[in-house]
Amino acid sequence: IPSDERLVTIEDAAELKLAQPHVISLESRPPNIEGKGEITIRDLVRNALRMRLIE
Repeated sequence: IPSDERLVTIEDAAELKLAQPHVISLESRPPNIEGKGEITIRDLVRNALRMRLIE
């Protein structure tokens, strides 16, 4: 992957440590004990598709 390209990763647990200069790492999370604040993989994919990744 060329170093001038943006790269988005979506993970359940952040495990990838990429050496690229333009990495956006998104990580899902479970809800809190009150059942709020959950961020699903589906949410992250939806948000990644909205990002301006090409400049």
